[in-house]
Amino acid sequence: MVSRTLVVSGVAVLAVLSAACGGSPVVPTPTPTLTPVAVSPNNNMTITQNNPASGCANTSYGFGYVIQFVWTPPTTSNGIVGYEVFVTNSDAPIPVLDTTVTGTSYTFTACGSYVTQRFLQGWHWRVRAQDAQGQFTDWSPWATFQFGPLPG
Repeated sequence: MVSRTLVVSGVAVLAVLSAACGGSPVVPTPTPTLTPVAVSPNNNMTITQNNPASGCANTSYGFGYVIQFVWTPPTTSNGIVGYEVFVTNSDAPIPVLDTTVTGTSYTFTACGSYVTQRFLQGWHWRVRAQDAQGQFTDWSPWATFQFGPLPG
């Protein structure tokens, strides 16, 4: 049997040239995702500030804001017990959020808070999975978001 491997857009495709001799083509299996995938917020999604729907009481600083982080688990998620969520701003020397959760979403609520004009842009977040032995996967690619300006 003679076979050749053809690479198309980074995916190996096996071309079996001996089908007439009883050979059967080999179907490649999908590559498992080893890291979570950040879903939302993403692609510069805008977070609304001073939002009455935040569930916060209106203070002298407004209602605040809510950010719902959502991700998909790795397809090889056997043994995953938690996820680390990491949020930073390009101009911040330390992360704004670095927490571990058990599910595939995390809601960050900041009642009576707001983000000033200077820090509306440049927000990035990522997530990684952790197994029962305490080992982490690689980080997901960075996802970005921004804040809308304060109304008024």
